[in-house]
Amino acid sequence: MSGRLRSRFGDERGAVLVAGLLLSLALLIVIGAGVDIGHAFIVRRELVSLADDAALTGSQVREPAPVECLQVEVQRRVPTILLRLVGVSTLTVGAHATAAPREP
Repeated sequence: MSGRLRSRFGDERGAVLVAGLLLSLALLIVIGAGVDIGHAFIVRRELVSLADDAALTGSQVREPAPVECLQVEVQRRVPTILLRLVGVSTLTVGAHATAAPREP
C-alpha cells in the first residue's frame, strides 16, 4: 500500500500545467498593474493641468482683495480594470498647484 501511495504522490504529471497557470496569473497581474497605473498617470497629467489653470485663474482675481498666494489641490478616484483581480478597485490620484499674482 505504501508503494502505491508513493507512486501516486511521486508522479509529476501535471506539474507543468499548474506552474504554467500560476505564471499566467502572475503575468496577468503585472500587465494589469501596468495598464491601470498607466491610466492613472494619464489622469494625473489632466489633473495637473486643471490645478494649474485653477491656480492661475484664481491668483489673477483682484476682488474683493488681492491674494498673496493661491494653492489648489485636486484629487480623483480612478477605477481600475485588471487590478480588481487582486482586490484594488480604485486608485486615488492627486495634483496640486501654487500661483502668485504678478503685475503685467
